[in-house]
Amino acid sequence: MPINHPSEPKYEGYREAVRLHTETEVITLSASGIYPPEVQLGFRLTAITPEAVDATETYWQHTVLPWRRIVGQNKPYVRRFEVAMWIGEALVGMAVGRPSRGRDNLTLQYLERDRGANAFPTMKGYVADIAFTAAENYATVIGRDWLKLRGPIPQAVPLYTKLGFTTVERIDGVDFLKRRV
Repeated sequence: MPINHPSEPKYEGYREAVRLHTETEVITLSASGIYPPEVQLGFRLTAITPEAVDATETYWQHTVLPWRRIVGQNKPYVRRFEVAMWIGEALVGMAVGRPSRGRDNLTLQYLERDRGANAFPTMKGYVADIAFTAAENYATVIGRDWLKLRGPIPQAVPLYTKLGFTTVERIDGVDFLKRRV
């Protein structure tokens, strides 16, 4: 069922512009050796489409997140952030977030990469970095000062710390990390 909010086209335009900008940035940095060479094999960022959700259920062997439910719950949020990351026809990662009601932050609530046997192992760590870059670009466009991560898995916290995040607070038993945009 399509969302018929009058601001949906405006915010989808922002999301699409951010995805295209980030995609170009990542491909350029890959040519410089910053990102793995696999990025040169048809890297692209898209909205989270039904095909992307299907890919998590069909091809991702070790997904822990219920992406169909997550996407369904977030579609009504017009200002939501969403990105699917592809190399060729392979879905390598997805992320979803929402901005705060005030002008403070954009919170990434869900982030996952394909960890199966057919995944791109060289993308480990880079999927998160690309998601953070896209989310920060979106946060800038919509006027947010901070990027927050909700409930990061403990094993990923050292990577996130290396990428500039600090532990900021615990709310209702959930940890949050943040970094300035």
